Amino acid sequence: MTENRDIWVYVETDQGKIVKSSLELFTPALEMTGKTGGQVTAVILGSNIEEAAKTLGQYGAGKVIAARTGEYCPEAYTAAMAQLINKYKPDAVMFSATANAKDFVSKLACRIKTGVTANCTELSIDPETGLISWMMPAPGGIVATILCEKTRPQMGTVCQGIFKAPVPDESREAEVIFEDTDAVPSTQIRRLAKEIIKAEKSIEDAEIIVAGGYGARPEGFVLLEQLADALGGVVAASRAAVDADWIAADRMVGQSGKVVHPKLYIACGISGALQHIVGVAADCVVAINNDPRAPIFEIADYGIVGSIFDVIPALIEEVRKAKG
Repeated sequence: MTENRDIWVYVETDQGKIVKSSLELFTPALEMTGKTGGQVTAVILGSNIEEAAKTLGQYGAGKVIAARTGEYCPEAYTAAMAQLINKYKPDAVMFSATANAKDFVSKLACRIKTGVTANCTELSIDPETGLISWMMPAPGGIVATILCEKTRPQMGTVCQGIFKAPVPDESREAEVIFEDTDAVPSTQIRRLAKEIIKAEKSIEDAEIIVAGGYGARPEGFVLLEQLADALGGVVAASRAAVDADWIAADRMVGQSGKVVHPKLYIACGISGALQHIVGVAADCVVAINNDPRAPIFEIADYGIVGSIFDVIPALIEEVRKAKG
């Protein structure tokens, strides 16, 4: 196996701006390369990325590889990343588990014939071999550990919000290498796509979140919107509600969605499976469920046993009274 111990951090951009969850990856990457003697390399694709690329040394990147691929397109990004990986041969590549990364990383894994572990919440490394243990919650309340022993690079997506980004050091600079790739620019690829309207307010930045699960049913989300409006918060959901097409995927909280850090998280009709709980890092959790044995009550600061169709209208009324 390769003696190269370099770890790549894929830095996602949106119209030239760095997606902040990408910066979180530098924390585990620096910790692991500190044990193996490797280097952290940032890889940034997109358009208008010149200024963003210059800042990545501040977060610990020893080198930055940049490619002007245009705005996100899975075909173009897969081809560009494959070409860069084949040229530089890193030991591992880390991605934040964003919608775009998850959209193309599986295609990339197939292209370069390696594995990829999705939605990791913990990472560790063997200092001698460089073998990474990618850990993720699995059904049954266990944490699965995935190893990629026979192929390189090792690849995985990491849940957003699990790590904190390093404090930038403006005195640090990294060498920036601009690479030309053979990937067809995204502007030259015509695609038919289904447009999904995203939440007007990002759930990652919300201080109050009202979240619904499968137990809320489609009609329950109308009540959730009303409660969120009354509280000045936003609506989110568990995977079951998203899979049922009751709400857009950008509102999903959990292992396969987003990690949120609100001051108040109101879980409505959510059972509390581990895959959802790993995404909730709230100051206060209130659970509303008609099953007193639901696991959500184990992590709740306050629990209400009852139907959301009885409880939420009462809460809305009390909130509106308090506001006058």
